Amino acid sequence: MTQNFLWLTGVFDENTVERFKTNSPATNYWQVGLIDALQKLNCKVYILGHISERIWPFGRLLIESKDASTPSKFDGLIFGFVNTLFFRKTSQYLNYLNQVRVNFHDCKDFDYTVTFSCLDSEKKVTASIMTAMRIKKKFSVPWICIVGDGVAPYGADRYVYVTWSYFKSISSLGPKIHIDGGVRNIDNHISNEISRKNKVLMYMGSLLEHGGILPLVKEFKLLKDDDIQLWVCGRGENKELVDIVKDDTRITIMGFVDESRLVELASKATAFVNPRPADFKPNELNYPSKILHYFSYCKPVLSTITPGLSDEYYNILDIMPNDEGVGKSIYNILNIEKDSYYSKCQEISDFNKKHSWECQATRFISWIEN
Repeated sequence: MTQNFLWLTGVFDENTVERFKTNSPATNYWQVGLIDALQKLNCKVYILGHISERIWPFGRLLIESKDASTPSKFDGLIFGFVNTLFFRKTSQYLNYLNQVRVNFHDCKDFDYTVTFSCLDSEKKVTASIMTAMRIKKKFSVPWICIVGDGVAPYGADRYVYVTWSYFKSISSLGPKIHIDGGVRNIDNHISNEISRKNKVLMYMGSLLEHGGILPLVKEFKLLKDDDIQLWVCGRGENKELVDIVKDDTRITIMGFVDESRLVELASKATAFVNPRPADFKPNELNYPSKILHYFSYCKPVLSTITPGLSDEYYNILDIMPNDEGVGKSIYNILNIEKDSYYSKCQEISDFNKKHSWECQATRFISWIEN
């Protein structure tokens, strides 16, 4: 089962994700989950990549390797690059090739390269994809492409699709598997105590339009119940959101919080919410990875249904409508009867046992070996 992977995408520690706002916490969380599980299966993973930064002059001109770090439990290198419009991709690509030449020579120690990368906004290949293609051509190392929220490139030997709708619709690129994510740090303790006061609905994720947080807050404000609260954790500038919540002390915007603080808050929540609107076009090709993060706490999750979700979620989630009835759904999940609450928590716990990152990593290895 042991395999060696050269992971050609940046994977970062919490401090780096917090400092560089253009790096996706969800993408990072996904990669950390799979790599950690692969290492527990005695696979070797070496990370080689760079941070994401806005092009100069909106971002920094020179990105240095000391600016970012991989998680301490992983082996790897984050390199710097020149961050100008016409030279950035070339700089990144040359740095990839230089690090491969200096550290790995002919790449004979690796069974696969891996990229978590789609085509860029101009439908062109990224520096990490170019590097995987180069290594495949020169050293015959197979390339596995993980496709998140974007267009898959041609040329990979295998494809991992995060989004269910994309997985179903693509058939011609090569062998494929659907891995939307995994559950980390499973908490199998299910509390049978439900507070009838301080009932908390918690949201984690982007504060921008695709996350659906603004309509959710507007519906929450209409509820006449002083014993309920909404906690919002996430990243993104949303002045309208800040203005709307000013006169409602039940709603707290906490911004981006680190993992330890997130765990502390989630342990106090009654339920979680994913209000991502299904009628928002970009949501057709993305997967709300926060759902599996929510599931790790074994508590009910109120969620809309978007194309990125597979059918297996339909009976586990508490379905929230996209338009009318949102307020009623919020009220119902925060006022659920004790027996129903416990039953829902148990269903999620059972689901988690089959969707841990360890299970997903085992599926992944079996797939590439067969």
